[in-house]
Amino acid sequence: MEGNEGTAQNAEPQVTGENPAEDENEAKPEKMYTQEQVDEMLRKQQSSFEDKLTESEKLARMSAKEKSEYEASQREKAVEEREKAVARRELKQTAAETLKEKGLDAELAAILDYTDADSVSKSIKAVEKSFNAAVERAVKGKLKASGGIPGMGGKAPAASGVEAAFYKLNPRLKK
Repeated sequence: MEGNEGTAQNAEPQVTGENPAEDENEAKPEKMYTQEQVDEMLRKQQSSFEDKLTESEKLARMSAKEKSEYEASQREKAVEEREKAVARRELKQTAAETLKEKGLDAELAAILDYTDADSVSKSIKAVEKSFNAAVERAVKGKLKASGGIPGMGGKAPAASGVEAAFYKLNPRLKK
């Protein structure tokens, strides 16, 4: 029995399927990169590193006054970017409400120009005009296909008894 135990300990572990994560890792080959891809990744990282290094070198060479002015301008830029983002969100909200008020689908907001309030207004008007024209073309097409009278399938309405009697007395007025 001892000989059997020794061989069992020396045997390589078998995949039993008890741990699927291990089985998946063994089955998936590692992703291979070409030399060009590796070179490109290294260039990008080096460029990013050099930009950061240049920024810190600039700051190191600046006087205290220049550094504070530079940092103030960076903060100002960040604030401006945040203000633009807030204004854009507000314009999107207003545009969605305006589209809803006009009976247009709110999904149309995705195609609007959010440069400024005037651009949003102009693009809403253009979308509304285009949408209404498309609806009108579709309705005219349906009317043409049905003969011109909705729900009648192209048949003219039957004359009422009063109308028939009127035209019988006045045949010249009949259409």
